[in-house]
Amino acid sequence: MRPYSTDFRLKVVRAYERGEGSQRELARLFGVSLSFVHDLLCRYRHTGSVAPKPHGGGNPGKIGPYLEVVQQLHQQQPDASLTERCEQLAAMTPVHVGRTTMHRVLKQLGVTREKRRSTRRNRTLKLDAKRVRPSRSGVSNRR
Repeated sequence: MRPYSTDFRLKVVRAYERGEGSQRELARLFGVSLSFVHDLLCRYRHTGSVAPKPHGGGNPGKIGPYLEVVQQLHQQQPDASLTERCEQLAAMTPVHVGRTTMHRVLKQLGVTREKRRSTRRNRTLKLDAKRVRPSRSGVSNRR
């Protein structure tokens, strides 16, 4: 969820300063939580600012330091499946990740899986136009 705009935050503070209601009433009036109004007023009193706090970021993930290893694994065996890549990474590093995490990392690196060409291509059989296919019930449509 995005932070409330600075203009909106100022409206809440100004309404409280003008005595338009208690914190609970202002929260109901502006459609926000009581804790938002309380925290906003505390921040305004202590800092003089109503600007939102900077985003705390997120968890960088346990595979972050091993992106180069994943890149090398791809260069060595570009046709490996996600499961194979996870097993290879676990053998080379102390990190164990699932297929979903590996997929995200490969996508982040801009790497695509090269398909194996070890088997012959399948031929699709062309059906004879005169042949009658059985219906779903298994009974032929011929008379």
